[in-house]
Amino acid sequence: MNHKSSMRTASLRFLTLFPIMGIHSQNIQVHYDLGHSLYNDLTPRQSVTTTVEMFKPNTWGSTYFFIDIDYKNDGVKGSYWEISREFNITKNKQFAAHVEYNGGAETGETDNSYYGNRYQHAVLARDAWNWHSKNYRKTFSVQLLCKYYFSNHHRALRPYNSVQLTEVCSTTVSMLSQPLLRNGLFK
Repeated sequence: MNHKSSMRTASLRFLTLFPIMGIHSQNIQVHYDLGHSLYNDLTPRQSVTTTVEMFKPNTWGSTYFFIDIDYKNDGVKGSYWEISREFNITKNKQFAAHVEYNGGAETGETDNSYYGNRYQHAVLARDAWNWHSKNYRKTFSVQLLCKYYFSNHHRALRPYNSVQLTEVCSTTVSMLSQPLLRNGLFK
């Protein structure tokens, strides 16, 4: 094997491993609403939504967010997002203080004009109990949060308080694993 061929193989292995490293922390999804094919009364609802999602643990806790973007036939109709940060309270990192923001905006059209509106934004805070495997491929979390909704003058919605219980369980499965690469798949 000459130097050029070995460099090409090493580069290919690196480029193949690079996307795998990011698979565990973020993803992009495309959703299509099949309900339009089954029910006639769903026509005003958008058909396509894309979601960008990220989870990133670190020494102090973790950061999580997702952004949903809804599409209409001529472009983006609206967007909704949630972003949260957890700060570890205990040494074993199972109990954390949780802070979160939820919000978004949408557009629409009437007979002869367009309008824009924001959703009723909210902030959430309190505690969380978390468990994860060593490599974060399996996680479980329970959060009991106090939720404050801000006023929305466009829809004449008043601010109010609420409580939210959230449970999250996830398992990440890698499509390619290193043993495949070591066994000569790219040799």
